[in-house]
Amino acid sequence: VDNLKKPTLSLILLDESSEDPRLVDSVAPHVDEIVLITVSPRSENDLFHHLLSGENAGKLQAHIEVSPHEHPDLYMTDVEASYSAHDSLCGERFEGPFTGKPIIADWAKVRNLGWRRGSQEWKIFMDSHDELSHPGYLAKIVDLLETNHSNLGYTNYRSGGRCLMSSWIGRNLPHVEWTGGINPTLEGCSKIAFFDGG
Repeated sequence: VDNLKKPTLSLILLDESSEDPRLVDSVAPHVDEIVLITVSPRSENDLFHHLLSGENAGKLQAHIEVSPHEHPDLYMTDVEASYSAHDSLCGERFEGPFTGKPIIADWAKVRNLGWRRGSQEWKIFMDSHDELSHPGYLAKIVDLLETNHSNLGYTNYRSGGRCLMSSWIGRNLPHVEWTGGINPTLEGCSKIAFFDGG
């Protein structure tokens, strides 16, 4: 596996105190570089400092800080009127509580900020609370995608007892990008591969 290509990791560091440095340590050896996105100063927690130290530090290709001041187009104000601006997809209605503070409104654009900075031929995306069961398979997955002439990879995952599907790996091509606003999906190619994540 040593002679196989290692992808760029595009990682969003969320504002969560429960994030585990072991997550980054398990994936970092299997990627060539890391593009880090922090969504607020509060997200620069222990995991952020851990990422900038030791063996991981040499892999940090870029650090992008997303804030309402620097990226106002990515935010909305957390008030009731913000949630009634468009029709609901499934009839759902968010009833609060509302904070009155800026919150991310377009996660697809946030992901693209980091996605476009990676320099490797392949890129993977993870939130900092995600986990790969077998990170050592990353280079082999890239090899399988290339062998099958696929440019995007999807997998399934479990959340709240439901099995969902998510895109998470793609070739570094200008037309491959995240779309979908609050529910991001990696798009831009018709030939994709599906990996069973259990």
